[in-house]
Amino acid sequence: MGEKITSSNITQKTFQAAFDKPAKVPPSPETLIENIRTKLQAKIDAKDTKDNKKLKAAISAKRKLKKLDEMLADLPNDMELATVLYVKVPSTKSKRAYAEFCEDVKPAFLKYLAKNHADDLKRLGICDEGVKRMCIGLEPADKKGNQYSLSVDHIIERSGAGRMSFEQETDPHLKNADPHAKPSLKVNHFDNLILLPNKVHHRMKNFINDLQNLSDTLVAGECRWAVMLVPKRVEGQCPYIFIPRADKVDKYGAQVEPLSFKNKLSRLHYATTRLKSSLKRFNEIPLVTSLNSTLNDLAKADGKTLEKLLTEQSRSVANDNEPSAKPSIKDIFDMAFSGYASEKAKDEYNQILYLATELKGNLEFSFQAAAQAFDDEQSLEETEKLYAMLNTRNFQSSYDRLKRVPHKDHGSISALLNEVSSYKKQLRKRLVQNNVDVKQFEPAPYKSRRAKRR
Repeated sequence: MGEKITSSNITQKTFQAAFDKPAKVPPSPETLIENIRTKLQAKIDAKDTKDNKKLKAAISAKRKLKKLDEMLADLPNDMELATVLYVKVPSTKSKRAYAEFCEDVKPAFLKYLAKNHADDLKRLGICDEGVKRMCIGLEPADKKGNQYSLSVDHIIERSGAGRMSFEQETDPHLKNADPHAKPSLKVNHFDNLILLPNKVHHRMKNFINDLQNLSDTLVAGECRWAVMLVPKRVEGQCPYIFIPRADKVDKYGAQVEPLSFKNKLSRLHYATTRLKSSLKRFNEIPLVTSLNSTLNDLAKADGKTLEKLLTEQSRSVANDNEPSAKPSIKDIFDMAFSGYASEKAKDEYNQILYLATELKGNLEFSFQAAAQAFDDEQSLEETEKLYAMLNTRNFQSSYDRLKRVPHKDHGSISALLNEVSSYKKQLRKRLVQNNVDVKQFEPAPYKSRRAKRR
């Protein structure tokens, strides 16, 4: 796009992205906010104690109006309301943009911030460990693996970006970092992204968007003027990171997510999806492909599978003092990979290692929380959800693939998750003892395409 999206240019940028230009002059943000207030007040005035539907609508509208007024009275210092032309795009295009964002753009954006704006990230409240994770394309977390409550937000929304969700162009920021960077959708360019605390993203920006029902009331190609919370251009401040004033750090600074079963289970699902993608990219690296072939041949020569040999060689025989000691499989991999892999390949490997460690911490917390919920409240809901998660194809296939990824200290990376089998057995046992049909949580046996054709 060539220019950072801010409150000063977003009206024109979204107007240019429209398929059919509206004839109306853009209304002011104040006018659009007043329209929202008028609609909410109309629902409050339509209150009818004899009509349950109208009564609930009035109560909800009153709560939303109060929240809107409180929020507008205390807007963050580098955000302001701006008029935006919301241009509805088909859901297929929005999903395509999201897939590209998750797979390629978001990790690259996090790396860019960590390598170029580390001081600003720390001013936001992110610890050194969080910045280290961002350096390899992962979301920031503390040393215990607890995620920060932050989001990479599209300033112009994916679902309302019009032509920007159709047109591709090489992002100059990506090209500077990687000369071979692929063209990406304009809506996913760095100049349309900002790292926001969820208190601002979810509870403020998305709240205002939801009050206008933009996505639900428009069909693809249609457009409507809307008001949104947009970053301001602030002199001397990184435009890609929300940084609260010193007196607002406690309110809007980076904070770890609350520890709860719900949050940890959500992170388990998300980390599993990320791990699956990371493993796919890692195993497609030519050096890794070649090493895997060599290691499999060495294991076969020993009459074993690579997975079994890595398990047996969890202790490095290469460091033994015996003259006859031979390098272990994991040490052969470590020497070759550390010596010849590119920085990008090493980042992929470290991503897998971080994600496996994150899964371990979230699993331990979730398992303890599920056991606690049953002991205290006799609730099986948490046990059922965690057991179902451990049986998803994504998790099981990723766990199985980790058994074949060497690790210098643990044999294979899967050793970090060596309690998974124990967790599954204990969860299953509790469900069976309480007469729960566990088969509903277990996937059907996988059938190959050839078997399906038969």
